[in-house]
Amino acid sequence: MPKSIPPVQESFYTNFSYDRVNYIVTYWDTCTLARTEELDLSKLRPLEYRDTDVFIICFDITNPTSFQNVSTVWVPELKHYMPETPVLVVGNKKDMRTNTSFLPCMVSPSKGEELAARLGTVYRESSGYTGEGIREVVGTAVRLAVQHRLQTQTNKKRFRMFRRSPSKLCNHHPEPPLLPVPVPAPEIKVEDSKFAEDMKCMLDRSTCYDVSFRFGSNLPLLQAHRFVLSIGSEWFRDFFENQDHLHKNQTHRTIDIHSSTHETQEISESLRLHTSPIYAQPRSFTHLIRFLYLGQFDVFDKGLVSEVLSTLNCVHIAELKEICTNILNNEDFMNKDVIESFIEKKSKIAKEVFLNRPLMSDVVFRVEGLQVHAHKGLIMARSEVMAAMFGGSFAESSNEEIKLKDTPLKAFIGLLEYLYTDKLSPHESLDEDKQLLTLADRFCLNRMRSLCERRISEHLIARVKKQMSVDTETCEEVIDAYLLSQALNADQLHRSCAYIMKTNYADFEFKEVLSQLKPADIQHLTEHRWPPLSFFRQLEEYKKKTGRH
Repeated sequence: MPKSIPPVQESFYTNFSYDRVNYIVTYWDTCTLARTEELDLSKLRPLEYRDTDVFIICFDITNPTSFQNVSTVWVPELKHYMPETPVLVVGNKKDMRTNTSFLPCMVSPSKGEELAARLGTVYRESSGYTGEGIREVVGTAVRLAVQHRLQTQTNKKRFRMFRRSPSKLCNHHPEPPLLPVPVPAPEIKVEDSKFAEDMKCMLDRSTCYDVSFRFGSNLPLLQAHRFVLSIGSEWFRDFFENQDHLHKNQTHRTIDIHSSTHETQEISESLRLHTSPIYAQPRSFTHLIRFLYLGQFDVFDKGLVSEVLSTLNCVHIAELKEICTNILNNEDFMNKDVIESFIEKKSKIAKEVFLNRPLMSDVVFRVEGLQVHAHKGLIMARSEVMAAMFGGSFAESSNEEIKLKDTPLKAFIGLLEYLYTDKLSPHESLDEDKQLLTLADRFCLNRMRSLCERRISEHLIARVKKQMSVDTETCEEVIDAYLLSQALNADQLHRSCAYIMKTNYADFEFKEVLSQLKPADIQHLTEHRWPPLSFFRQLEEYKKKTGRH
């Protein structure tokens, strides 16, 4: 029983007689996938279109999407490259018309005929499984090709008449040249996040802290940052808001942590009216604070977990309470999702409540004439350049307002968003992504740099894939990104842009913008273009030998 065979991009031929004339009909089996892991097949197919006498466009009658692709994908592509060549529309799997399970989605013959009429051609059906209709499809294709040749009165003999002469059949033996497989697209690697590590350093070094927790006269203070605690806990946000009402002119707070209710008898009546005392043991409260900074809870001693859970009766943090409960119930495998949700919520609050907001901020930047608020401790922990700027002998370390020249406002806020959330701001334009890449280089943020490189690369590749041939504007964008990557030593973006130009060199070759590259770069692209020039020379030789030149 015959079986359906998927396209393999090979050629084969048969003998066929039409109107008492014998023809050798050569078929070029074309793959219709958009791409594979190694090849962009949308760039390969047009290489097979030249000298085609008729296109047979097949679709699956049990698949409406396949039918729709005839008019929306394949006909537009064929008309772009070969506008005068006739097409034949063929519905495959004719044998499935008797299968009732496919009736709801089955494409009827009338729909196929209607589509063919709109395209100015005819419609046929066949079955690769039973062989039904195959000869009729081939006969119709030959008729369309012959009629088109007669109508255009071309002198090119695209079909060869023969008298079963062995010498003529031998002319078809030369094999077409093999297209070399292109090198894989370069992968842009993004560094692992160091956000938790940076936050740990921020807590341990106590740089620019504005709150201290006192456990007693004999124990060291636990120093922290109010805005970090407020990001992770709504309870702390309310607590510090009440504290602000009591101490409006104080930039630093000292909070007493009590181990029992007995200690609270010394608390002033005015403090009782505005804030509730905090009851906690030093080690459990320290783990609670570290959780708010790092988004991690690596405590396995159930006695200590119970102690932290007891502290949470006073300092309410729903996520940490759930984590502790899971550990005590031997269900700590559920904590991964809880922590991920907590980190995501922190990022959202940091962006919406604290990013470029005066709330608890302690530094102001002047960018494009406007004020941008930030929190010094965080940006120093996240950027070595910022740490040197505020912690060293630079003028910025003592200035209340920092002026930044040659810095786009929107890009700088995007930089701060990365520092606060460890994520890039949503993509809006290629120019803004390039500005973010420039700032990432300026402030030595390697992970942000790689994120920008990846996003710029993905944008350019996606744009190229949408086009049958790369237009001038896209060529300019690719070359601009290539030049920027050279200026910033952004090696991953540099390799990605070079790959785009190599694999689409025919579209870049005669663009005026290519002259912006150094001669050595142009020579490198030419030598490593794909398909290589050697393939086209072999293809021309093959066409001469087979009479298709």
